[in-house]
Amino acid sequence: WRPNRPSSASPGTPSSTSHAPFAVGLDALALTLAELVPRIGRPVAVQRRLEYALAPDLEWTIQCYLDLETLRPADDGGAPIPAIVDYKVKSTLHSQAKADRDPQAGLYLAGRWLAGDRAHEFCFAQIGKPGARRKQMSTSFIVTRRSVGQLRAMLARIAQAASQIAGAYERFGPDQPWGFADPAGWKCSPRYCAHHHRCPGGGAL
Repeated sequence: WRPNRPSSASPGTPSSTSHAPFAVGLDALALTLAELVPRIGRPVAVQRRLEYALAPDLEWTIQCYLDLETLRPADDGGAPIPAIVDYKVKSTLHSQAKADRDPQAGLYLAGRWLAGDRAHEFCFAQIGKPGARRKQMSTSFIVTRRSVGQLRAMLARIAQAASQIAGAYERFGPDQPWGFADPAGWKCSPRYCAHHHRCPGGGAL
């Protein structure tokens, strides 16, 4: 490591470059306190691990780590609504349409539902990072909900994927290819896949 500081700076004096990440963090914290915290409701639990199985005899489980669980004021002034809040700092923020399709929201809400402690809302508390798409940091608070039918469909989707994994393992074992990833996808690259260089569907062509 070499300190990035002007030649005139004395040893141990932080440069403006080293201060930049802290400044961004302070801005994010200030925005969170001013624009997001007032909307999340009363905190009930923080970073709680939620683990559940789709059937009693399965060897695998679904694990979730809930950033924040709260009780949010109801729009009609009734009893507070149990909610899950997930913090995100991203360049591309979730829109309402994307939040309504997001599998994380479905899985977390399904876990609470199966545990008999249903949360009625999943909230994306988001900080938009400055960059090419925005000049200044911004916030977005998106609330999405799931019906019981949608929760069942989410769990069925997970069960189907698990069944396909088990079927591929039984047929091909751990050494034969199970099918190649989409070569246009970002995951099929040497940066994100350690097997890319020797995979016939990647670099070993």
